[in-house]
Order: sequence, then C-alpha cells, then structure tokens
Amino acid sequence: MGRVHLVRHGQASFGADDYDVLSDLGARQAARAGAVLPRDAYAISGTLRRHRDSAAAAGFAGAEADPAWNEFDYLDIIAVAHPGLGNMPALRAHLAHEPAPMQAFQALYEEAVARWMEADGNSYRESRRDFVTRVEGALERASGKGDAVVFTSGGVISALVAGLLDLTPAAARRIDRVLVNAGITTITTGRRGPQLLALNAQTHLQEDGFVTFR
Repeated sequence: MGRVHLVRHGQASFGADDYDVLSDLGARQAARAGAVLPRDAYAISGTLRRHRDSAAAAGFAGAEADPAWNEFDYLDIIAVAHPGLGNMPALRAHLAHEPAPMQAFQALYEEAVARWMEADGNSYRESRRDFVTRVEGALERASGKGDAVVFTSGGVISALVAGLLDLTPAAARRIDRVLVNAGITTITTGRRGPQLLALNAQTHLQEDGFVTFR
C-alpha cells in the first residue's frame, strides 16, 4: 500500500497582477510542510509557479511537473459569469469601488464557481466534469509511484476528496473553503483503490500567523 500526500501550495499573492507568486509567508509555510513530508517519496507538482515554488521551498526542487495537477481557471470562470472581469487588473479595479473588497471578491467568486459547477460546460475552456476527470487521472498516475508527494491547489484536492467520499459538488466547495495553505491531505492507495486517510493536516503550521486560507 502506498500513500499520496496532497499539499496545497503556500500562500500566493492575492490581489497582485500575478497571483501565481508565493508570498514570503507562503514560502515559509511550504518549508514547514517539507519538514514533515517523507523525503524518499516521489515528488510531483502542477506546472503553475506557486506549485513549483512550493515544491522547491519544501525541499523537492526536482519534482516532476504535471499540468494535470493545475487548479481550474478561476479567471475564465469569472469571465463567463461577469464579462470584462476575466483578468486581474480589471477585477482589482472593479473591487476598488467596494467598501469591503475581499468580501466582495469572495461573493463574486462563489457565485461564478457555483454557476460553473451547474453548467453544461460549453461556455468554459474546461467544464467541471472535464476538470474532475483530469485530476482523477492525475491521482491514478501518482498512485502508481508508491509513496508520492504532490504540490497542487485547493480546488484539485477538494474535488478528489469529494469523489472519494461520494460528495456533491457543493460539498466539495465547502471543503475547498477550509483548506489551509501548505496543509496536507493524505490518500492511501492499494488493491481496494484510493481511500482518504487524512484531510487538511496542519499541525506543522500551528504558530501565530502561519495558518492562512488564501
């Protein structure tokens, strides 16, 4: 029996022109995850910069890069629901007029993602069904490596957990909201197929300021 440890990337740069850059705290969060991960595990990351940099900060700089572990394209999803807001500068300018920008973004984001989950997918670059198929295939490949460590995103982890537990897409969103940066979710693999062993482990982050959700 092997284990696949899914590590959510460290804190990225929300609100910047390039979200895909780890913050200083994000790099330290990833390093803390690396201190508790098995050093002899096969290492994989998505191809997004925050995935690769989290792997490097955790001590897995030579991780295999696999785009199947990338997050869904939230800017495309927002653009379908709100034309004209599908890029960070436009989104930031829109939110600048809100009295509570973070709360306004969260409401806009949740509404757009809920629409994506319920749609037939024809309006999107990648439907939710295709997204789930992609990440389940990535897990199957990682399961063939024995023990593996994967640096990925919250939407990927929550989709896989929801699939393993036969949960609804709405339940997957509730899981996604509470996944912490550099938290670790562990799935066992073997003849019985993948099974959830641990969700959102974060004892390595239990210090003031180290637990973040975005």
